[in-house]
Amino acid sequence: MATSPHRSERIFELTLVVPGLLPVLAGDFRGSGRLARLLARGRCHRALDRDPDRLLFRLCGVEPGEAPPVAPVSLLGEGEDPGGAYWLRADPVQLEADQAQVFLLGNRHLALDAGESRRLAAELDAHLREEGCALRAPHPRRWYLRLPEPADLRTHPPAAALGHAIHDFQPEGADRARWQRVATELQMLLHASPVSAGRTARGLPGPNSLWLWGGGTLPPSRPSRWDGIRGGGPLLHGLARLTGTPWAGTPGSAAEWLAQTGDGRHLVVLDGVGDAAQYGDRSAWVPAVEALLRDWLEPIVAALSADGPSRLWLLPGAGQRLELTRRLLWRWWRRPRALEMWR
Repeated sequence: MATSPHRSERIFELTLVVPGLLPVLAGDFRGSGRLARLLARGRCHRALDRDPDRLLFRLCGVEPGEAPPVAPVSLLGEGEDPGGAYWLRADPVQLEADQAQVFLLGNRHLALDAGESRRLAAELDAHLREEGCALRAPHPRRWYLRLPEPADLRTHPPAAALGHAIHDFQPEGADRARWQRVATELQMLLHASPVSAGRTARGLPGPNSLWLWGGGTLPPSRPSRWDGIRGGGPLLHGLARLTGTPWAGTPGSAAEWLAQTGDGRHLVVLDGVGDAAQYGDRSAWVPAVEALLRDWLEPIVAALSADGPSRLWLLPGAGQRLELTRRLLWRWWRRPRALEMWR
């Protein structure tokens, strides 16, 4: 990695986004002291946005508007061309009803394989073409619906509704009635599908609904504010493509990233912690945070004290941006606070 003999002239900054790092799952997490001490040294600023999708748009210099067009940008990140069409995410999910309400369980546990996903999507696509729509399924957990014209729908990401009754998370807007009808028809098709019957026979849950959200058209391209973007899912990859920024997948560790990266301003998004936090899975969240401390945060802090980045911006998914520099790390007198107090 190239370095400059004049440190004051050198720009080497890392913005590290770790959604779900500071949820209420912290509890008696034994690594909380190490994490709390690290956070205490930082200078706290307000984050650009608490919503994780809107945050990525803003970080990449793409104005998200009232509702960020997650669907077309994510589809671009899947390697497909959304063109100028209006797209919705139409993710296969499982709903579960009790005597009074219907709850969203999401799709993490479904473990659809690629073949099942393609067959189910093809069955639904044949029906949706009667509505002038087309369904694509580039990933078993991420499906995309192309509409013949923009829809007046205000939707919620599934992450906001997970584990909750769906009544308060239904789409709103002038086109709500039409898409409620379509959604009901798709639920019936999913129930009757041979794929669903096969999964039931094997004792496996299957998707029984599609969650429509993130609608919009592809925004115009923007100049990049980053010298490199790493990690994240298709939304981040799509934003990198939209802004012409070099992108690669998630590095295995800070050491690997440092060995591959030169000076400049860089964005890295690590999703492993957030995926566990989103589903309230503490058994997965705790080891994910332990690995994050071991493989990323502590090595990056050590690099701040050596010849690595001159500044770290940590966005832990709790509405803050924490700034860490070599000088700030000397604030040893700062008293750590419990992780739960960051929410």
